[in-house]
Amino acid sequence: MIAVLKGKVLDKTLDSVVVDVNGIGFKVAVLPRELGSLNLNSEVVMYTSLQVREDGWFLYGFSDEETRKFFDLLLSVSGIGPKAALAILNEFTPEKLNWVIANKDEKALTKVPGVGKKNAQRLFLELKDKIGYTSFTSNEESVENFQDLWGDVYKGLLSLGLSAAEAREILGKIDKKSVKTPEEGIALALRFLNK
Repeated sequence: MIAVLKGKVLDKTLDSVVVDVNGIGFKVAVLPRELGSLNLNSEVVMYTSLQVREDGWFLYGFSDEETRKFFDLLLSVSGIGPKAALAILNEFTPEKLNWVIANKDEKALTKVPGVGKKNAQRLFLELKDKIGYTSFTSNEESVENFQDLWGDVYKGLLSLGLSAAEAREILGKIDKKSVKTPEEGIALALRFLNK
């Protein structure tokens, strides 16, 4: 399996790039939101997922390992193929997608092209036990603001050296209703870390 590619961007299309790795060109499908940062002749590191089907071998590349893991996780859901998984990840960062799934935000998910109500419900059902964030809803703030707040806390914990699994575990233990800023969330998370 090809897990990581490190090389130079040789060519670029609307949905893929060709990465030269020691003289071998790999065509890699990428997220449209990441395509703009991939310049011709620039050095890149791509975390990849190789999908083998009857009609060929397809390589999907991402700028970080977390997004690649989410891509593979989405593919584990029946009815979600690579095209739908890419569309979902183009719309949501892994942190926001975690919240969408945890909160069963069907409205947000069905805005993604190729994801209907049935696929959204199947995704919620099949992934609810595989993600790390806990569900939360509040009349006082929108889910989007809540996602941003806890996404910032999550990123802050990662920058302090916690692994993604450790950060998600700690976030699952926090009483989220009392936190108003990312700083408060990080401080509270660190108290759990020291216990």
